[in-house]
Amino acid sequence: MLSGRKFGARLKGNGDGSPEGVSEENMRRLAVLFGIFVLVFAARCALGQDSEALYTQKCANCHAKDGSGHTTATSKLAVPDLRSKRIKELSDADIYNSIAHGTQHKEYPHAFLHIGMTEEQIQGLVKYIRVLGRDSQQGIPQKSPKP
Repeated sequence: MLSGRKFGARLKGNGDGSPEGVSEENMRRLAVLFGIFVLVFAARCALGQDSEALYTQKCANCHAKDGSGHTTATSKLAVPDLRSKRIKELSDADIYNSIAHGTQHKEYPHAFLHIGMTEEQIQGLVKYIRVLGRDSQQGIPQKSPKP
């Protein structure tokens, strides 16, 4: 344990470059676990950014950047406010199915799973929509929500 050592003190080694009491195999395991942790963390951060960009590219034209559904393109359609109580009460699975398969869409097309989006991208959009709803409820400006 290092707690009793001064900062910068040298550890006794066992000749292979690893500290005493830590085998080379355990050092490799720790390095691999650390690498996996870094990759997972980076992927989660990227997914949040990708979800916002994907929403802007595929959804904002009809649902608006803030999720309100008020755009010039949809003035004659009944596009739901993604921040509304009705949407908030839907399960994640219901929202996923609506985006992926177009369930409950009569006036405008949705079936993004069948036209090139991946399951992971749609799951990211579901999380992003949840953030839109949460931020509007708290009165947070709708500039750039992140899931």
